[in-house]
Amino acid sequence: MKTEKNNKITEVLRAPEDIKLTDLDAYVNSLAIDDSGGRERTLQDLDSLMSKLQNHVQLLSIYLKQRYLLPAPLKPVFDTDAYYTKQEIATAIG
Repeated sequence: MKTEKNNKITEVLRAPEDIKLTDLDAYVNSLAIDDSGGRERTLQDLDSLMSKLQNHVQLLSIYLKQRYLLPAPLKPVFDTDAYYTKQEIATAIG
Protein backbone atom coordinates (compact mmCIF):
# COMPACT_ATOMS: atom_id res chain seq x y z
CA MET A 1 0.00 0.00 0.00
CA LYS A 2 2.77 2.38 0.92
CA THR A 3 4.61 1.63 -2.33
CA GLU A 4 1.48 2.38 -4.36
CA LYS A 5 1.16 5.82 -2.74
CA ASN A 6 4.86 6.48 -3.28
CA ASN A 7 4.45 5.58 -6.96
CA LYS A 8 1.60 8.07 -7.30
CA ILE A 9 3.73 10.84 -5.84
CA THR A 10 6.67 9.87 -8.04
CA GLU A 11 4.45 9.98 -11.13
CA VAL A 12 3.25 13.49 -10.28
CA LEU A 13 6.78 14.68 -9.60
CA ARG A 14 7.94 13.35 -12.98
CA ALA A 15 5.08 15.00 -14.87
CA PRO A 16 7.09 18.05 -15.98
CA GLU A 17 9.63 15.87 -17.77
CA ASP A 18 7.15 13.24 -18.96
CA ILE A 19 4.43 15.49 -20.36
CA LYS A 20 5.52 17.82 -23.14
CA LEU A 21 3.42 20.41 -24.96
CA THR A 22 3.27 18.10 -27.97
CA ASP A 23 1.76 15.44 -25.67
CA LEU A 24 -0.91 17.91 -24.56
CA ASP A 25 -1.68 18.82 -28.18
CA ALA A 26 -2.00 15.15 -29.08
CA TYR A 27 -4.28 14.56 -26.10
CA VAL A 28 -6.55 17.49 -26.96
CA ASN A 29 -6.70 16.43 -30.60
CA SER A 30 -7.50 12.83 -29.61
CA LEU A 31 -10.59 13.88 -27.68
CA ALA A 32 -13.70 13.02 -29.63
CA ILE A 33 -15.23 16.48 -29.62
CA ASP A 34 -17.94 17.74 -31.92
CA ASP A 35 -18.06 21.40 -32.89
CA SER A 36 -21.53 22.07 -31.48
CA GLY A 37 -20.17 23.79 -28.39
CA GLY A 38 -18.89 20.55 -26.94
CA ARG A 39 -15.28 21.34 -27.81
CA GLU A 40 -15.29 24.61 -25.91
CA ARG A 41 -16.93 22.99 -22.87
CA THR A 42 -14.53 20.03 -22.90
CA LEU A 43 -11.51 22.33 -23.11
CA GLN A 44 -12.86 24.47 -20.26
CA ASP A 45 -13.32 21.32 -18.16
CA LEU A 46 -9.75 20.24 -18.96
CA ASP A 47 -8.46 23.67 -18.00
CA SER A 48 -10.42 23.53 -14.75
CA LEU A 49 -8.94 20.14 -13.89
CA MET A 50 -5.43 21.41 -14.64
CA SER A 51 -6.05 24.45 -12.40
CA LYS A 52 -7.15 22.17 -9.56
CA LEU A 53 -4.03 20.07 -10.05
CA GLN A 54 -1.85 23.19 -10.00
CA ASN A 55 -3.50 24.37 -6.79
CA HIS A 56 -3.07 20.97 -5.15
CA VAL A 57 0.62 20.80 -6.07
CA GLN A 58 1.16 24.31 -4.68
CA LEU A 59 -0.52 23.31 -1.42
CA LEU A 60 1.71 20.24 -1.19
CA SER A 61 4.74 22.46 -1.76
CA ILE A 62 3.67 24.85 0.99
CA TYR A 63 3.09 21.92 3.35
CA LEU A 64 6.56 20.55 2.59
CA LYS A 65 8.16 23.91 3.26
CA GLN A 66 6.27 24.53 6.49
CA ARG A 67 6.68 21.02 7.81
CA TYR A 68 10.24 20.17 6.81
CA LEU A 69 12.22 23.09 5.41
CA LEU A 70 11.42 26.12 7.54
CA PRO A 71 12.79 26.38 11.06
CA ALA A 72 10.42 25.73 13.93
CA PRO A 73 8.43 28.80 14.94
CA LEU A 74 9.86 30.81 17.79
CA LYS A 75 8.11 30.76 21.13
CA PRO A 76 6.43 34.03 22.06
CA VAL A 77 8.50 36.37 24.19
CA PHE A 78 5.67 36.74 26.68
CA ASP A 79 4.12 33.52 27.82
CA THR A 80 0.94 35.07 29.11
CA ASP A 81 -2.58 35.38 27.90
CA ALA A 82 -3.16 38.73 29.56
CA TYR A 83 -4.93 41.41 27.56
CA TYR A 84 -4.80 45.13 28.20
CA THR A 85 -7.07 47.97 27.20
CA LYS A 86 -5.78 50.97 25.27
CA GLN A 87 -6.15 53.06 28.41
CA GLU A 88 -4.00 50.68 30.45
CA ILE A 89 -1.28 50.73 27.78
CA ALA A 90 -1.38 54.53 27.50
CA THR A 91 -1.13 54.86 31.27
CA ALA A 92 1.81 52.43 31.44
CA ILE A 93 3.69 54.23 28.64
CA GLY A 94 2.91 57.78 29.69
